[in-house]
Parts: sequence; C-alpha cells; structure tokens
Amino acid sequence: MLSHCGSTNPRGQLIGQSKCSQGFCKPEECQSYDARCPKTNAPDKLIFILEWFDREADLVKKFMLMYYDIDGTVEIMDMTHKRRFLRRLKVDTVTFSELYLENVINIYSRQMTVVEYADSCTSQYMEPRTQRAFLLIKPEAIKHLGNILMEIEKNFRVLRAKMCTLTKYEGEKFYDHYNGQECHTPLVEYITSGPVVAFIVIGHNSIERLKTIVGKQDPEVARLETPTCLRALYGSTFVNNGFEISESPACVERDAAFFFTKCRININKVASSSVKYDCSTCCIIKPHAVKERLAGRIICDIGLANFKITAFEMFYLDLTHAEEFHEIYKGVLSHYSMMTQALTLGPCYALEISGCGPETQKLFRDFVGPMDTDIARKLRPTTLRAKYGRDKVNNAIHCTDLPADTNLELDYLFGILQMLV
Repeated sequence: MLSHCGSTNPRGQLIGQSKCSQGFCKPEECQSYDARCPKTNAPDKLIFILEWFDREADLVKKFMLMYYDIDGTVEIMDMTHKRRFLRRLKVDTVTFSELYLENVINIYSRQMTVVEYADSCTSQYMEPRTQRAFLLIKPEAIKHLGNILMEIEKNFRVLRAKMCTLTKYEGEKFYDHYNGQECHTPLVEYITSGPVVAFIVIGHNSIERLKTIVGKQDPEVARLETPTCLRALYGSTFVNNGFEISESPACVERDAAFFFTKCRININKVASSSVKYDCSTCCIIKPHAVKERLAGRIICDIGLANFKITAFEMFYLDLTHAEEFHEIYKGVLSHYSMMTQALTLGPCYALEISGCGPETQKLFRDFVGPMDTDIARKLRPTTLRAKYGRDKVNNAIHCTDLPADTNLELDYLFGILQMLV
C-alpha cells in the first residue's frame, strides 16, 4: 500500500557473536513458512532470546533458548541468574514453526515471548522465513471474513489480528500519503464506513506472496488477470477493492502501528475495538483449533447460521488470565484445570457474536453444542463442537453459558486485557 516508504534494517537486533559460527550463508527458498529447507542448509543450533514476565517478582526476565534442529530438542539458559533453566530435552509446545519474533510460547505454564535472534546465524536463517506482512480487510469484504481467513491460514501464520472501527481522523491519518489526491476523500469515507480487520501475518517472502494472493488494486483488472485472487472475488471498484496491503517492511511497521501496540501507554493511540455490548454473546476459538487452521471454517459456519461478528481479536492468554476468565467454572467442572491450561497453549480468537437480538446468547450456545464432543456428535452432529472439537477439553469453542455473564466475558477480553498490554 505505502510504496513511498523506504526499506529498513532487519527486525532482529543481534547480540553476541557478529559472525556465523555455524558456517551458514544463504538459505534456499521455501514455498511457505512451514516448509523446511534441506537440512544441509539448516544451522545445527538456532538461538533465540525470550522474555517472561514474573508476576510475583514484577520483573521481566530474559532467557536464551537453543533449538537443536537435528532432533527438535531445546535447552534454555536463565540470563538473569546466569544458570541453566532447562536441560536439553524435547518440549511438545516448542517446535520450529513456533520460533518467530513476537510469538508467545507456552513452556511449562510460562508464557515466553520471542524477542530477539541471539546470533547472526539464527538471524540469517530465520529472517527470510518469517517476514511480516500487513493486511487490512475493508468494510465491504468483512462479510467474507471466514473465507478470507481460510486463505490466510493456508499460506501464512497469523501473528496479530483485530477488528476495529476507525474514526475520520484515524482514516485520514492512515491514508495521509494520498492527501491532496482525488481518491483521498473517497478512501477515507469508505474505510470509516464500517469495521475493518487488520492482520499481521508471517511467512517466507510474505509481502510479495500476499500481493499475489490479494491481486491488482483495481478489481476489474484483477478479475481479468487473476480471477481467483481476493480482490477479484471480494472487491468491486478501485476504491472499494476490499483490501489494503503494505508494500515494504517499513510500511508493515507503519501500518501495524495504527492497530497494534506492545505498550499500555500507547493503547489510546491505536484504533479501538469494534465491540458493541448490545444483544450479543462471547465466543472464543480455542488454541488447538487455531493451530489446526480451523478458525476460518468455524467463522464461515457462524456466518452461514445468520450470526454476525461485531468484534474479533487474537489473544495470547497466560495462566493467570485463563484462570480469571474461567473462574465461574472452578469447583463446578472436574476438568477445570485441564480446560484452563488448554486456553494458554497458543493464540486464540475472541469474538463478539450478535445478529439475533435478545435471543443471541441462547441461540448461539445451542449452535455451539454440548461441551462434551462425544455427546455433541451423537445428539447434535451439526453443531460447532461436534464438527471441530476433539474432546471435552479441546472442544474448539468457548461460548457464554449464562446471559448474565456475556458482558463480563466481553469486557474482560475487549476491555480489561487491552489495558494489560
């Protein structure tokens, strides 16, 4: 989108050695982030810097994680106390595909964030495979969110996602590079006419690949040249073309800053959530379903059932947040601990569901189905948990069980957690 932006330095700041001790030079190209290059080109050891917020000590602690490609084992050093934190072993929650900047990894109930590459060897190997790209779904295309997310899931990993409603001032600032041009006012009017959804995705050569998937800026041209691209399918005119994408790493950082922040001080400087708290209910697509790339299909089913998504955001919940969110189930469900732990094992999508008036909560709960997926498949085979759940813990979807809890759950996710960035 912002072709006026220049190039930037690599994202990862290197520490330690300045040369590659592994003898690694230039990686072979992969087709996607999950595709692996030949092992002859992979370093024997990849090293990352992780951070973990110790709530009891109120301190951010740093760790060095070493990932051994030959067997997928990891070793972790405590950089604060200069001692070994975890001896070399295989950790189910730490895989190659989880090791990219800003991802949150659950390591024995600790939510650790990957913040840096620890040496130039790791940087050279990982940077091409984990390039960031920014995608904005405009108001006209929002109704196709499920299908669009399915396409994203096939090609990338989602790092951040958020549905927002932009003010006129925010729209003008977002399109300030078009200021003075004839299209500026129509673009601002269009992007502020309804909610938008912003994504940060990662993958190999993701910016160029996203350009290809989205297609030419004019949907008419896109339909002639690449009829299966997103703008050809969901765009209508040059202005109402369904999507915005960033055209360089610098533009990705600039555009993402309109919607996402890592600092609570800046929370009021980014676009606010579109949550409405009006005749709605809460839904969470659980981490296992996100990892299995089922979120797009689930959202499609929600739309086909005539429900409307009025808020949507990706969250990484730690154990404290998960316990607070599930507090009403403590002492009630025998699998409370397992259910709470499962909510911390990766990113989840939180949704506000509306569209059926005062009956929304009840109708959506019926649509989600029984908590136990075995019962759901026998008695309610068309429900979401029957179709996408694995068991009563990993049952794909959380939904609000009592009408009185709807606003409490929505406010916790879209209100309280926003202030804990």
